Amino acid sequence: MLTKLFEAISSSDPFNALCESIKNNAGFTLELNSGPACAFFLTALHQRKNKSIAVICDENGAAASIYGDCLGMLPESVFLFPNDDGDPVSVPGFVSPKRVGFARSANALQTKSGGLFILPKKAMGGFVSPIKPDESSVVNFVVGSTLSRDRVLEKLSLWNYEQVDHSRSPNTFSIRGGILDVFLVGTAQAGNVYAAGGSVAGKISYEGTPPPAEHFTVSKNPEFCGAERDFFHITVKKGVVQGVAVLVEGVKGGKAMAAAEAKMVGEDCAFLPFTAVVEKLGKGKKNAPGIEIINNDDVIHNPHPFEVRGQARRSLWNVGLPEKGNKLNKKLRVKKGNVIKIQCDQHDFMHAWLRVATNAYWTMAAKDGSYKIDGIPAGKYNLVAWHPILGEQKTEITVGDGGSAEASFTFSGAGQGR
Repeated sequence: MLTKLFEAISSSDPFNALCESIKNNAGFTLELNSGPACAFFLTALHQRKNKSIAVICDENGAAASIYGDCLGMLPESVFLFPNDDGDPVSVPGFVSPKRVGFARSANALQTKSGGLFILPKKAMGGFVSPIKPDESSVVNFVVGSTLSRDRVLEKLSLWNYEQVDHSRSPNTFSIRGGILDVFLVGTAQAGNVYAAGGSVAGKISYEGTPPPAEHFTVSKNPEFCGAERDFFHITVKKGVVQGVAVLVEGVKGGKAMAAAEAKMVGEDCAFLPFTAVVEKLGKGKKNAPGIEIINNDDVIHNPHPFEVRGQARRSLWNVGLPEKGNKLNKKLRVKKGNVIKIQCDQHDFMHAWLRVATNAYWTMAAKDGSYKIDGIPAGKYNLVAWHPILGEQKTEITVGDGGSAEASFTFSGAGQGR
């Protein structure tokens, strides 16, 4: 339908006359009775000419409306130059979303061979002569972005922002751990900026010969799971122990934790992944970490998680997933422990483990043993490398703003209980 519509537009006399004007390097005035009609006309023109075309509108609202209508048809080829008159957050040192959009469109104008560039008349000055700020005095960021804390503090001081305990008035800022609350002039309230801090990186390895697999004789569903199973509690590949979580302990503030559930599947009579991390958002039942488990097998699985504290175990719940495609979404209401074991009450060879994190600074080491954690607020912390069987190792790290700490861990032996 759209193809026929564009063909009809392209074959009309006004359209051909307009194309002739462009061929002769002449401008044109377009008067249509609706924004969508204008968008269809301009899209057809772009398809025919495939060159840069400036669309100048009488009002800001008209420019934004036409841009929105064209965006659905030409998502990679239409750009808006907004007018930033009265922009409430165009204050010294801070670049507003409008100015970010202006810069993005200006960059496209310089680098793309064709496109529709839409702007109101009032933006013509900036379109012809874009503002080129002094890079030494400007920090480009949008509220919610991540920056070097030292750099932000330096500029806030330069622009006479006052540091206070709680930022409740314009031209002030406060510090909460790794978060800066900055109250910009002209805004209604303070916005959060997360200080970038530093990072830690390293390598996980295994020394020696890993223990053999545990052998199981399958009593339930042998026709599906096999008559016998070998389960490796410790998997080592090319000198790297798999399934190690690395966590930074003691971070206060910083980036927010994720509310998303951990994901696990029962597949080929195994819980996957074997190890994972869940985030405990705070105290209370509603802040307990959550998990989603899906049964991808044609036999029943019965996930049964336990909170583990040393040799003690506390059952959290026990839910059967009798059919393929069955799914559960449950909270893991741990009390004082930070380790959870999940076993299948139908199949004693199905095991998985979860480590509970109390902040967002953690990662699972890659298959080659490498890991990196970014955005850690400056300070001294304990870094933990955890494997459910081999236990955990700790080392102290010092993280500086913009710097990178290094810490590697080597595991060995058969570990402890199952």
